Amino acid sequence: MNVAILIDGSFFWMKHLEARLGQPPSADSVKTACELIMQDKEFESDRFFRAYYYDSPPYGGKAVHPISQREIEFSATEQYRIKNDYLDQLWRMPRMALRLGSLAMQGWKLNKKNMRVIMESLSHNRPLQPQDVSINLVQKEVDMLMGLDIAWIAASRMVEKIVLLTGDADMIPAMNFAREHGMLVFVAKFGYYLSDKLRDNSDGVVEFNLPAPERPYAPSARIVSMPAPAAPEQPAPVESAEGLGEELTEDAPEMPGDPIY
Repeated sequence: MNVAILIDGSFFWMKHLEARLGQPPSADSVKTACELIMQDKEFESDRFFRAYYYDSPPYGGKAVHPISQREIEFSATEQYRIKNDYLDQLWRMPRMALRLGSLAMQGWKLNKKNMRVIMESLSHNRPLQPQDVSINLVQKEVDMLMGLDIAWIAASRMVEKIVLLTGDADMIPAMNFAREHGMLVFVAKFGYYLSDKLRDNSDGVVEFNLPAPERPYAPSARIVSMPAPAAPEQPAPVESAEGLGEELTEDAPEMPGDPIY
C-alpha cells in the first residue's frame, strides 16, 4: 500500500521548538519525522509515496512598532531569512510537495511570554516596554489547502493510507471523508498531548520521538491502535508544557529569537 504523510507546518515548527529546547526545525527534521513514521510496524509492508507540507512564507512587510515607534522592515530580519531558507530546503526535497498559504498582519498584541511581568507593570502604572508586544500574524488558506488535499487524495485513490501530523481538530471532517472512501487515516505525534477528538476520528495514532540534541540516534516509532471497546480505560496523558516560543496566532508560531524593537 502507498502512504502519504501530511504535515501542518506551523504546528510542526512549534512542537519542534518545544521538543528540541528552542531549536527550530530544518528540512532534515521533516525528513527524519517521515522516516520515523514509516518505520512503524503498521507500514512495514507499505511504500512511502509523498509528503505534503503546509505552511506560509514569512511576513515580509513593514510596520511601525506601537511603543518604540521604530519602523520595522521584516524582510530584513534574521527570522525572515531563517524561515525562507527552511522553505527553500523543503522545495528541493525529493517526494515533498510544499503547499503555501499566506500571512496577514492584524495589528499588535501583548506578548504571552511576558504576561506576568506585563500585569505587574500595569498594576503599578508602569509603561509597557517594546518587548511586551509582538506582531499579530494570521495564516490564511493553509487549513483549507490541507483539507482539500485530504479530500482530493481520497477521491482520486492515489494512496491507501494517509498520516496527518497536526493538532487541528478542523481536519476531522476531511479525515472522516477519507475514511468513508475506504482509506486508513492515522495521526502522528511526538511527545505532546493529542486531543481525544483526533484520536477518535482516526484509525490509530503513531507515536515517535524526535532525537534530542544530545542523542546520537533516533528512537523507533510505535503504533498505538484505537482501543477495543472492552479494553480498560487508560489514564489521560499529561498536557505538555507551554512552548518556549510565543505563538503569533493559533496557527503561526513565532520565530525563535525575536528581536526587541
